[in-house]
Amino acid sequence: MEIYIDNQIIAFESELQNIKEILESINNQLEKTGLYISYLILDDVPVYVDFLNYLGDNVDTLQKIEVITQTLNQAIVDSLRLSNEHITKMIPSINELAKEFYHSSSDESWLTLIDLLETLEWTIQTFRQLNAKITKSHSLYRYGAWKEFANLVSELEKLVPKIEEAINSEENKVT
Repeated sequence: MEIYIDNQIIAFESELQNIKEILESINNQLEKTGLYISYLILDDVPVYVDFLNYLGDNVDTLQKIEVITQTLNQAIVDSLRLSNEHITKMIPSINELAKEFYHSSSDESWLTLIDLLETLEWTIQTFRQLNAKITKSHSLYRYGAWKEFANLVSELEKLVPKIEEAINSEENKVT
């Protein structure tokens, strides 16, 4: 398998035990350049999230990994845009979802709830990763919008475990 990153080609055997080494190699190269992963193209298939699982499921057949990179500012803009898009899409379903769970939940209700939680967890994780890179000297740090976003994510961090605890409690009642 060949990994194309920053005008370089790195060769690896297509084996499951190499996944950690492959990701470390990509991360090391990114650290050298100061760039971030935007997405991967794995044998002509764009993969935007959950790289590790996709690699694990397909490593035996993968021939080519292209690492598409972006700057910190691009990563911030993309992450904020995607967070906004995902959460905006979920808002209309929240009231309906609450009604469904109040009356009686279906398998579809549970899947929608899981999607919602995954969206919230992705937003939190993405914020953590970006916030760790943003220093007080970075221009974004001085903007009130970033601080407001940080406060909202902080509230989500408190809320998600409570929701997960309630779900687990409800699942235990059913089983």
